[in-house]
Amino acid sequence: MAPERPATDREGIAQAAPPEDPALSPDAGQPPEAGGFSARLPRAVPGAVWIVLLVVTLLGAVGGIFRYSSEVRQEIDQLAIANSDNLQWSLAQLEVEFGRLRLTLLEAPPQDTDLAEVRRRFDIFYARVDTVLEG
Repeated sequence: MAPERPATDREGIAQAAPPEDPALSPDAGQPPEAGGFSARLPRAVPGAVWIVLLVVTLLGAVGGIFRYSSEVRQEIDQLAIANSDNLQWSLAQLEVEFGRLRLTLLEAPPQDTDLAEVRRRFDIFYARVDTVLEG
């Protein structure tokens, strides 16, 4: 077969070949370096894509930091409430132990030399005072 001649118009001037469909070209699906369709995109698009990705990543990071800091703040607030509750409980226990020590002292006979119960109640009361003072 003879090679195809380029199409000419009436005056014999060669016409440009019609544009090929990029999907039908032999280098379709090739990476951009190999001359595929995506190699024909303007260079400004990849730079713009990188800028958009950078902005989205930064916004995501800032949002994550904000969310994490608000969770930490809530946990600190909850721990502060728990510490306050703990102090109130310790003060209530101190009052109960003081009442028990006082009752034991009032019930102890003056001539009794065995003061084991009084010592035990005083030790418990003193431990409660130390707990309240140390926090």
